[in-house]
Amino acid sequence: MVFPPSDNKLFDVVHFAVNHSTLLNKNATLNMGPQQYQTIQLLSFATMVSSISDVIIATCKHYENATGNQQSFLNVAHDIWDSKNWEILGVTVMFISLPNWHYLQLPVGLLPAVGKNATDCTAQIQTIISCYGVSQKDIFSSINDTTNLAVKTGENVSGKKGSCGMHLVDLSMEHATGQSK
Repeated sequence: MVFPPSDNKLFDVVHFAVNHSTLLNKNATLNMGPQQYQTIQLLSFATMVSSISDVIIATCKHYENATGNQQSFLNVAHDIWDSKNWEILGVTVMFISLPNWHYLQLPVGLLPAVGKNATDCTAQIQTIISCYGVSQKDIFSSINDTTNLAVKTGENVSGKKGSCGMHLVDLSMEHATGQSK
């Protein structure tokens, strides 16, 4: 599977992953040239995307067959990690793969964050998850922290209002125990 930049948004995700990969030790002696190594990485990533997409599609179809309707079954988590030199948006999907009932928590993408506003973050998250065939109607909830940016982005991604219950409980406990004011 090859994804030329003009034909598929996935190329941008793959290109970033390949060019910023910590898997390639620049000091290592390789029996192949850098272009061949990059091609192998691209194909490996494309295979991973294809495999994850297959599981998501099969689970979606299983829910549809069982209920007669499309069901929201995915949880999407996102966060931005930043430092002096980098701001990187990471996205993870979580769901129970049916019919075998395996709980899957899969990191599906990293991109340099283009902005720290809900519109930019939402667009980047949608770019990543669309590579796996995921649309808003597949998303049950968004898991995010309680910052305004994260809450708004989560609402945009999932189409549902609210914060992640886990983060709300944690914040409540911090206030109740005096650890946060």
